[in-house]
Amino acid sequence: NSIFFLFAESGDTSELVKQIKKTVEAFNDTTGILEADGSALNCFYAESLKDVAEESKALLAKVGITLEENGTLSVDKEVLGSADLETLEAVFGKDGSFSEKTTFTAGRVADNASAHLDSVSNQYTQSGDLYSQILARKFDKKG
Repeated sequence: NSIFFLFAESGDTSELVKQIKKTVEAFNDTTGILEADGSALNCFYAESLKDVAEESKALLAKVGITLEENGTLSVDKEVLGSADLETLEAVFGKDGSFSEKTTFTAGRVADNASAHLDSVSNQYTQSGDLYSQILARKFDKKG
């Protein structure tokens, strides 16, 4: 069962609305960080997230979330707070929804970050020296 089942029983969507606001903040923070990094892959991921928002623009608007020209999302708290559970679930809970697509892309971002961290970590010895510096010193000594 989905989380929406829990809210359907109580009829209170206030906690769900809080989580959706956090999702929008995370979306904006993530796209900003990816763009600021400037690497080709991270810019691709930022654009992929924005594409998902563009694809979901009409559905997002139904719950008070607007895709701004700069690619960020903004929330109309009144519209979001008054959205019914069925509409919220259509946007955030169904297969192929905004949430599912952004979660997929975020997973790729996390995998890439982890691989990058592993790559950087493997460039150092146990004592904290860079392997490349050790190799350079060896070649300098040998002439």
